[in-house]
Amino acid sequence: TSGPASLPCTILHYPVTPEASLGAEFENLGHTSGPADAPVTMIAFSDYQCLQCAFLAASLRQIRLTHPNDVRIIYLHAPQKNNDKDDLSIQAAEAADLQGKFWEMHDLLFQKLSEWSQLNPMDFETWVSSQATGLGLDAAQFQSDFQGPLVASRLQQSIQFSSNQSFIPPLLFVNSTSPHIFSLAVCPHK
Repeated sequence: TSGPASLPCTILHYPVTPEASLGAEFENLGHTSGPADAPVTMIAFSDYQCLQCAFLAASLRQIRLTHPNDVRIIYLHAPQKNNDKDDLSIQAAEAADLQGKFWEMHDLLFQKLSEWSQLNPMDFETWVSSQATGLGLDAAQFQSDFQGPLVASRLQQSIQFSSNQSFIPPLLFVNSTSPHIFSLAVCPHK
């Protein structure tokens, strides 16, 4: 078994100030994995069309699998305006979530980024629908949810949240109550 891919980023350490501290409000905006009382909480802001975010996602997946009771991961969508399929990829993840398969779709989107990133949006919809079936999702329900009002509301919430931020993903916070926040924001972005 090979280890997680290395992340070609510089990690900066920033002292936590009360203004920078992350609170429970992020749990309601994101998707969580791991117990609420885990000794380590990681909050990741990420974008499905970002290669550096895919590296981070691979590392976080490995952490989820090897430390399921020790680490809590909160994932938040951080769509970027210059990526043509950000909205669609978020819709796919959210539609999968409605069938209890957020993390499976999340992982698939990052693992197969090179497969779908060059598709036009219409072809992406066809591609992701076939992938949803492969994940064991009900195809008709996935399509309905993909275009439905609940997924549209979640997408708008992500877009609104992201538009109010001044960072480019990936961004990772580790134990927001600890003396340091680990930022991957200086990664070269496509």
